[in-house]
Amino acid sequence: MTSPENLYSQGFPMFKKLFIAPFLGICLSATILSSPVQAGVRNPYPEPLEELLTKLGITAEDIRSQNTLERNSRSERDQKLIGYQTFYRFHSCTGYLQVNQHRFGRVDYVYSRGECKFPGVEQFD
Repeated sequence: MTSPENLYSQGFPMFKKLFIAPFLGICLSATILSSPVQAGVRNPYPEPLEELLTKLGITAEDIRSQNTLERNSRSERDQKLIGYQTFYRFHSCTGYLQVNQHRFGRVDYVYSRGECKFPGVEQFD
């Protein structure tokens, strides 16, 4: 193994290759890993969701978390918003309720997963 003095005496390019490049790589990796990721968006149509929750007998106190994601078309050429998916997690059961909405807010499909069961809602394990 060569000492740092020998590396520097071989010229700056060798020093740069062996020490500066890896250091910059570590710094960039740390920056990328620490940057925040957008977990969800604000649902622009909360009224249909509130009506659905009321109909299902779900209270705000029972909701542990709510996360809304945009659904986009799968076409690479035309990335168009086609709707929203909202996921509710609850204190009273493990699993979640998923509500799919049209891009103008109409509720298209509702189902639950895990232990969460609601009357009139399709449930998957």
